[in-house]
Amino acid sequence: MSRQRERIERALREKGYTATRIHWEPVSAGAEKCGPDGGWFIAVDPLAPVKGVAGGEDCVVGLNVDDVLADIARLPSLLAELHGAAR
Repeated sequence: MSRQRERIERALREKGYTATRIHWEPVSAGAEKCGPDGGWFIAVDPLAPVKGVAGGEDCVVGLNVDDVLADIARLPSLLAELHGAAR
């Protein structure tokens, strides 16, 4: 397991979440008029589910670990924002 993946899993555990999937793809140029492709894709299993969030969805994404950790710090409000659920 990579050190970056361990950092992500530790940050999730500290917030009370478990990653059901952590996937990384090399960052590359996207299609014309699109941003870059790749990075981190993380599906989170909330221990206290947020209304409207289905399991197995990538709710934390980022091109680098710092972006991912910033999103994790925003949980659970991030889940509510992504899915339009009431907080």
